[in-house]
Amino acid sequence: MNELLERMFDFRPRIAVCGDAMLDEYYEVEADKISPEFPIPVLRSPTGSPHSVVLGGAANVCAQLRNFNAHTSLFALANEGVKGLAGEIDMDGCVFSHPVPVKKRYYSGGFPLCRIDAEGTNYGYSDEVLRPLQGKVLDNLFSSGPYDVVVFSDYDKGVFHGLSDFVPRAGDAITIVDPKRGPADRWRGCTIIKPNAKEAREITGESDWRRQCSELMRRTGCQAVVVTQGGEGVVGNVQGVWFEYRPNRPSVVRSVVGAGDCFVAVLAMCMCHSIDIRRGVALAFESCASYVEQQYNKPLHPYQLSPSKFVDPRVLASRDFSLAFSNGCFDILHPGHIELLKYAKSKADRLVVALNSDESARRLNKNHPLVNDLAHRKSMIAALECVDFVLDFSEDTPLEIIKAVSPDVLVKGGDWPDPIGSDLVNQVFSFERVGGHSTSGMFAKIRSVEST
Repeated sequence: MNELLERMFDFRPRIAVCGDAMLDEYYEVEADKISPEFPIPVLRSPTGSPHSVVLGGAANVCAQLRNFNAHTSLFALANEGVKGLAGEIDMDGCVFSHPVPVKKRYYSGGFPLCRIDAEGTNYGYSDEVLRPLQGKVLDNLFSSGPYDVVVFSDYDKGVFHGLSDFVPRAGDAITIVDPKRGPADRWRGCTIIKPNAKEAREITGESDWRRQCSELMRRTGCQAVVVTQGGEGVVGNVQGVWFEYRPNRPSVVRSVVGAGDCFVAVLAMCMCHSIDIRRGVALAFESCASYVEQQYNKPLHPYQLSPSKFVDPRVLASRDFSLAFSNGCFDILHPGHIELLKYAKSKADRLVVALNSDESARRLNKNHPLVNDLAHRKSMIAALECVDFVLDFSEDTPLEIIKAVSPDVLVKGGDWPDPIGSDLVNQVFSFERVGGHSTSGMFAKIRSVEST
C-alpha cells in the first residue's frame, strides 16, 4: 500500500467519472413493535428525515477520490442534491436538473431493516427524451479533458440505456468500465472492464471465471478483465495472462454499500500512478477491506491505507479525527516519556509523535551522546499502544512538520513553556515532569554507576 501512498503526492492526476449519479439516504428508526394491520415491523422516526445523505453511484466513485490528491470530474444527469454534496468535484460536465435515483435505507441500532428505491425507469423519461440527454453528457465528456483515467460507472439507471454506437475511449486516457448489464459489445474499445462475479456471469452466460474473462475480452477487445468476487478476492486476465488475488485476512464487514465504487476508484488511482494492474487490483481490494468496515459510503482517507504507523506527514493532513501532536528525541525511553505520551493521547482521538533525526538530535543535545539511532527510536515509539503515527524531521524544530500535519492539539513537557508551533494549533497542553525522570538524569546515573 505504501507504493500508492508514496506516489499520490508526485502529481495530481485528472480522473473523469461518467455514469449514473445517485443519492443514498440513511434513516435511523426504532422498530420495537409489529403492525396490527399486517405482520410487519413498524418503523418509527422522530422526524421522518434522513440522518445522513451521501453521494451514490458514479458520484460516489468521485467521492472516494476526494481525499487522494486527484482532480475529479463527474459527467452525469444530476440535480441540486448531488451538487450540494459534491464539494470539490468538478460538476461542469453534468446535465441539470433531473430526478436522480435515491436509495433510502432504514436502520435500527445499526441493523438494516428496509430499503426503498425512489426512482423511475431511465429517470422516468421515454427514449425520445432520454437520448439527447445522454448525448449531451457524452459530448461534455469527449469534448473535455485530457484525462489520465476515465471511469464508466454503469448502474443501469439510464445514462447508458440503449447505447450501442458510442466508443468508450477518451483520447489517450485509460478507460475503466464498471458494468451492470450487457451487452458487453457496448464497451468495445475500453482498456479495462471490471464486473463483479454476478455481473460477469449474467453478461457472459458463463459460470467459470476464466471463460467469463475470455468472453469479455473477445467481445470488448479490452486489455484486461478484472472480476471481483466479494470477500473471496479478485480474478482476471491481463493481456492473456491469468491472475488471482486471494486475501490473507477476512474483513470485518459492516456495510458493502458502495464497495464496488471504492474498488474502481482506487484501481483508477493506481492506473494514474503507473502501478502494475495486478498490484493495483491487490491495493484496490485491500482498500475495500477497510472501506467495508465503515458505514454510510464513508470515503476512505490515506491514513487508513497505511500498513504501519510510519507515514508521510501529508497523509495526515486529510483526516476524519482529532489529532494530538508531540515531538522530541526520545533517545532512552523512561517513565516520564510514557506518561507524557499517554497524556497526549488523552487529548485527541489519535496521537502522532515526531522524532528528531540523528543529526537534529545531536545538534539539540550536545551534553550527551545519542545512544539509539532514528530507526531504533522510531520502532520503540511505534511499539507504544498510545501512539498511532510516527514521523521524523531533520530540522532543528518541528515547525515545518507541524505545518504539514496541522494537528488539533499540541502537547509538550512542562520545561517548554512556549513550544514551537503553539501559534498554529488550536489547543496547547503542558505536561509536568513525572517523578523527576529525564534523559539527562539517566545519563548522570549511568555515569555514577560506571565510576563506582
